Amino acid sequence: MIPAVAVLVLAACKPQQPQGQKQHPAPQEQQGAPAAQKPPQQAGDETVQGALAKLGTAVAAAEDRAEAAAPVQEGTGAVGSALAAVTDYWTEKRPDLHAKYYVYLQSAGWCGPCNQEMPHVVEQYKMMREQGVEIIFLSCDHNREGAVEFMQKYGADLPCISFKSDQAKTLPGFDRQRSIPRATIVAQDGTVVAPANYGPYIMKNWQKLIQVPAAEQQGQPAQEEEKPAAPAPVAPALADFPEYWTDARPAADAAQYIYLYSASWCGPCNREMPHVVELYKELRARGVELVLVSCDQKKEDAVKFLQQYGAQMPCVPVKTVQAHPLPGHELPKAIPSATMVDAQGKVLVPLGSAPAVLARWQEFAAQPESK
Repeated sequence: MIPAVAVLVLAACKPQQPQGQKQHPAPQEQQGAPAAQKPPQQAGDETVQGALAKLGTAVAAAEDRAEAAAPVQEGTGAVGSALAAVTDYWTEKRPDLHAKYYVYLQSAGWCGPCNQEMPHVVEQYKMMREQGVEIIFLSCDHNREGAVEFMQKYGADLPCISFKSDQAKTLPGFDRQRSIPRATIVAQDGTVVAPANYGPYIMKNWQKLIQVPAAEQQGQPAQEEEKPAAPAPVAPALADFPEYWTDARPAADAAQYIYLYSASWCGPCNREMPHVVELYKELRARGVELVLVSCDQKKEDAVKFLQQYGAQMPCVPVKTVQAHPLPGHELPKAIPSATMVDAQGKVLVPLGSAPAVLARWQEFAAQPESK
């Protein structure tokens, strides 16, 4: 039995027919034909679906246009991808992430040879970009302001990151030596094309080093050219030192180099100097150059010290070596100290007591020519 309350609710919900009107059956019902089964459809469905379809098409087209116009975020190859991940550039300039080759240029505003080289770098950069070569300036300056001021001084519009940054160390082919100016050429896949060498040499010979002769640039068949041997980095580094305290200059074609740290105020240095003077002539005859790195504070003291023993070897102040590190160089904690390197800066005898190092030079020196 249906409760009375329910009956009242059902009655209230039943639509009321206006008075004076009769209820007529549907035409099909009048004719006795069964009603066609039609899917339920709400009013306006077709209009909404059409609008949504048009909106989806417009959105997809807009996304395609935006993707085509958006700047490239990912580089090609190992170097480009590494550069794309760099978040701290010291300049507004950004590198070409799709370059064929990359030149890592280590330089700094406080470096004399770097200042001499920068005008040539600026001149070459435009041509390099046209040939698919990008320069990445690895600044050895102490801060961003120093790097920016250095580049603005020469109008250098180069992408720049700090040499000391973790991001620089992730670059394929990155060279950790700090002697500058220094440069390395790396292909986009990270292959080292030209190992780290004296910066001006790399910048002068970059076309030959990446094998882009002039004939190929003009669309003519490339002719094979003999790749020149890279000069020793030690000799150019010494040649570009801004200050020598003697008239003597180091040999540019030595097979090995000895850096001798000494000073006039050092008792052991004074005791060792007569042996050094006697040995120096034999060293030069065997293709070994000795460079005295003076720890004296004044040039007059260093010159007087050398003259006292009749020493005629090249002498540079230690402050110059600090500002322009030599390949294989390491500052000692005590003197007299010495180290021996080959022409490429590879350490042959580690930094140690000068008498001990000088006692080993014959192990590495070239044998005298037989007559």
